[in-house]
Amino acid sequence: MASDQPLPEPPPPPPPSPPRSAVPEPAVMKLTRGHSCVLCQQRKVRCDKQKPCANCVKAQVECRVVPPQPPRRRKKKPHERDLIDRLRKYESLLSQHGVNFEPIAHDFKPSDHGDDVADLEQDLSGLKTSPSSSADHVSPDQAHDK
Repeated sequence: MASDQPLPEPPPPPPPSPPRSAVPEPAVMKLTRGHSCVLCQQRKVRCDKQKPCANCVKAQVECRVVPPQPPRRRKKKPHERDLIDRLRKYESLLSQHGVNFEPIAHDFKPSDHGDDVADLEQDLSGLKTSPSSSADHVSPDQAHDK
């Protein structure tokens, strides 16, 4: 059974694949900031940042540079007023459900500057030592005078 129709051509062979390197895909690797190639990042060695770099040439692998990921955005801290409002909301819920607790002072107002000077002075007075205990210790100024 010979036929006059030509035989269909076999599909062309697939292009040769690049040599497989021991470097994982960039999505898997944790990237460091900078512009070192993937192989140098993985090996934790200094990259000479040439294209291709000396380490990739020596390893006979493709020199790939992946741009660094943008820095992560930090979470914003809630403002003191927002925290006080939330606390009061939860306190009212506790009161509604009959839970005993010690609420914050009703006249408490959040400050924009932290502790007042009077509070700081009171804390400082608590840190002062008594004359009998300070006699045992020599300050740097007193040591210099001797």
